[in-house]
Amino acid sequence: MFARSSVGVKRNEVWVGFCGYRHSCGMKLLIGILFSCFALWFCEQTTYRFWGKYASRKNQLLTMCQLENNWFYDYCSWIPLDSWSLPPEFSSETEPRSYEEPETEYSQNALRYLRPFRDQLYDSFWTGSIGRADSTEKLSIPGGFLVRSSSVSKANSHIILTLTGPGGLSVGGSYNELSIESSSLLDHGVDYALATVNNFAEVLEVVGFLVGSDLDDARTVGVCAYGEQADLLALAMSHSPQLFTAVAFLSPMGSVPIDRFPKAEYPPSLFAARTSDAESIKSNALAWAVTCRRLSVSNRSRILGMIAPPMHKEIFSDLKLKTLAYAFLIDSLNRSSSY
Repeated sequence: MFARSSVGVKRNEVWVGFCGYRHSCGMKLLIGILFSCFALWFCEQTTYRFWGKYASRKNQLLTMCQLENNWFYDYCSWIPLDSWSLPPEFSSETEPRSYEEPETEYSQNALRYLRPFRDQLYDSFWTGSIGRADSTEKLSIPGGFLVRSSSVSKANSHIILTLTGPGGLSVGGSYNELSIESSSLLDHGVDYALATVNNFAEVLEVVGFLVGSDLDDARTVGVCAYGEQADLLALAMSHSPQLFTAVAFLSPMGSVPIDRFPKAEYPPSLFAARTSDAESIKSNALAWAVTCRRLSVSNRSRILGMIAPPMHKEIFSDLKLKTLAYAFLIDSLNRSSSY
């Protein structure tokens, strides 16, 4: 009896030890799987934050999945990805300023993938470095000039047009400063143009010239305007939206009635204002964004509105707002080539 009990005890000890070993191996395997998943997620997020091309491509693919409603979006739409955030819905009776928080949050999420590229532009603009293109050529256009790199294929190049008023002022700088800053766009394969406009007919004239056959080739144009020129740009876009590949309205004054906007296929549009702007200007940017989104007949139109938040308890710098607008325009031009 005693011998049998000893054998039983030993067998139980062996079994308990074996179970403990299996449990230990299982825990180690589970911890290894969780650590591997965390490492992959961390590496992916780091790449997304610091590699602009990857961030843009990822956002583009996810956006296309959502627009086409394919199987990946059907089964994975529960994953909280920025590209799948839907715009807020508002009532026409709601005051524009009440749009600020949901609209800004939506737009910031939608534009988060641009941060690596925006940071590159900000650094180059802040240092005031001249574009490093091998050679350039300067051409006259209505109301201003176009500078393009001779080393970049004309068929692959896009144009960023900045509109200024008679005083040559735009957000954060004078006409000469804009020329220096915009020259860095050449490093990204984008030609830049500056033009002074006094009415929306002149906006249509210069944009029509750039996209038409007056140059050696027809190309896509993204347009950025500030203040009163943003109002003129809005009128021009509402009149002929097909001319514009992308637009950015910075601190619009709001002298353009919203009812001038018809139903149309509007291009990707960014309506933005600064925290330091007057309340009426902030309301204009938000109201225009909501109105354009509601009237756009294309589900591919990216209509965004935001009030640039303060950074480190300071006023959001003009330079950051400007580089965000340029990054949005350049990315939209590149997307237009891939569709």
